[in-house]
Amino acid sequence: MPAGKRRDKTDALFISRRGTALSRQQAYRIIRSAGENAGTVTHTHPHMLRHACGYELAERGTDTRLIQDYLGHRNIRHTVRYTASNAARFAGIWERNNLLEEKDQKKKNELNRLILKN
Repeated sequence: MPAGKRRDKTDALFISRRGTALSRQQAYRIIRSAGENAGTVTHTHPHMLRHACGYELAERGTDTRLIQDYLGHRNIRHTVRYTASNAARFAGIWERNNLLEEKDQKKKNELNRLILKN
């Protein structure tokens, strides 16, 4: 960009190389193209970024009500799907909290199998 010229500031999330806001259609095409280039099996669309954000916050242990507020969900049921989706994050919870003794290893294994099954 030539000296003396400045780009206008924008609050847009997606901006062009020139610093202007991308249209909804442009952002959609870029994200869809990125999904195709990555070889995704499902149709990639911008709302998937929102889902990814919810899942990542849940993975990091963020409180469900905070995720709900952040994503703007009126109903907690829409948020719970992010926090209930990964049963594997519960594996080893008893060991981390030191609630069972070593002699109960068999019970811990059975409990972990039940947690992962559901």
